[in-house]
Amino acid sequence: MKKTILFGLSLFFALAMNAQTEILNIDGTLVNPVGIAVQDSRLFIGQVGNQTLSEIDLSQPDPKPITNLDEDISLIGDMIVDGNTLYISSSDDNGSIYQIDLTDTNNTVTQLISNLGGMTFGLAIQNNDLYATIRLSNKIVKIDLSQSTPTASDFLINIPGFAINDLAIYQNYLYIAIGDSNGGDRIARVNLADSNPTEELVINNIP
Repeated sequence: MKKTILFGLSLFFALAMNAQTEILNIDGTLVNPVGIAVQDSRLFIGQVGNQTLSEIDLSQPDPKPITNLDEDISLIGDMIVDGNTLYISSSDDNGSIYQIDLTDTNNTVTQLISNLGGMTFGLAIQNNDLYATIRLSNKIVKIDLSQSTPTASDFLINIPGFAINDLAIYQNYLYIAIGDSNGGDRIARVNLADSNPTEELVINNIP
């Protein structure tokens, strides 16, 4: 029995030591990277420091940034890929979302929507609905991507906290990362099937 316990402990620590983070060394050219998104072997990185977007080919053994778009996108937040479209949140024009057709070799950046009410940050997509956090305005907006000229509607408002950060969707629930200067840092969720969505606590008091 003692040998079994010792073997189990040895195996645990061996696995733990092997489960180290792999560092992707990209020659130090990135300036304050924030949002990232992946399509196949293409990794897109938004950089706040120089307001650019880089693309990296992950299939290469020593990947380097191969694309730096010239367009200024102020305070890039999150990025998400849906099909062949890359969506980028930004603080431009009182909160904006940009898009890039990833089949376009010219990497043309177009503004999908603006004036969302403040610093646009986290993004999530389900079906034709794009959800975006307005970071310091305590709300989440929903944008119908099936519209030829998309408009935003308030999805969840008056969310308690200091900063409404990132989003993720799992099994028809929208998960929300919320920062609260009063010690209420938490993960919440809302049921996307509800006609009147309300915040449900998942975990709180995150250090």
